[in-house]
Amino acid sequence: MKVMEVGERRKVCILSLAEKERLILEMYKAGRTYKEICEDLRVSPKTIAKVLRKAEEGEDVDFKFKFMAKVSQIECYLEDFSKRLSDMENRLSELEREFEGVKPLLKEVYGRIEKLTKRVDKHLEWIREHDKRIRELCHAVPGACW
Repeated sequence: MKVMEVGERRKVCILSLAEKERLILEMYKAGRTYKEICEDLRVSPKTIAKVLRKAEEGEDVDFKFKFMAKVSQIECYLEDFSKRLSDMENRLSELEREFEGVKPLLKEVYGRIEKLTKRVDKHLEWIREHDKRIRELCHAVPGACW
């Protein structure tokens, strides 16, 4: 085990894979949950499952132990899922609040676009009307227009 100083308050222990596996087994047999093991040893639930599965291959583990290991693993996954879902719900609420702030601006922009469209339509109508008059004049006076 290697100990490193990080900052003034915290020590970081770097464990070999074999040491981590041994600690995972000890902690699990002592009744610690996946979550506790994950936090203490900074490993993933998948790593814990692998170590326990590897230990099962070498020993004859009873059904209750296997069942409890699987339940603990599922609880850890559900807790992680719940946290992620909460984070997503919070972000969605944040986006909804932001959209409510933008809504009046969008309404104003839409109103301006409507006004501009009406003005453009009036100009187009004026152009069509004058084009019609010019064509009528050109038709009435042959050779006066192109």
